[in-house]
Amino acid sequence: MADIMVNDKTWGTYKLDSTFQIPAKDTFAFPIELMVKNSYLISGAMKVVGGKLLPYKLKGTIKGSYKKITAEVPFEHSGQFSDKDIKF
Repeated sequence: MADIMVNDKTWGTYKLDSTFQIPAKDTFAFPIELMVKNSYLISGAMKVVGGKLLPYKLKGTIKGSYKKITAEVPFEHSGQFSDKDIKF
């Protein structure tokens, strides 16, 4: 589960409802659909179009298993969107 924050506002919470097997030392993209309030989307878009950076943060936990051992590991990732990241 992860909280998705953009421009210091929680845009949503993501919870994966499936189990995936990811090979060791591999990367994987999780499918995500996010419903966002129009006011958040418009204010974020205006900031980016105005040449400013739009900060984002993903914060949550990842639950993993190996054989009979299961662990829940916290994670946090943050960055910034710019106008170059927006595709229409």
